[in-house]
Amino acid sequence: MKDVRELQEKLDHLRDTIQEARTQASKLANDRLIDPSSIPKRKLKLRDMLRDF
Repeated sequence: MKDVRELQEKLDHLRDTIQEARTQASKLANDRLIDPSSIPKRKLKLRDMLRDF
């Protein structure tokens, strides 16, 4: 059970990090510092988030 909680906390942290990155990317796109089309629009699936682990 402890492992499940730890994985859930890591997943929550990853989701928060992704949301912060999207927010920052949107701000940069609005300021025209990056190309708006480079911001991914689709929601990542769990397997995509964990691919590098």
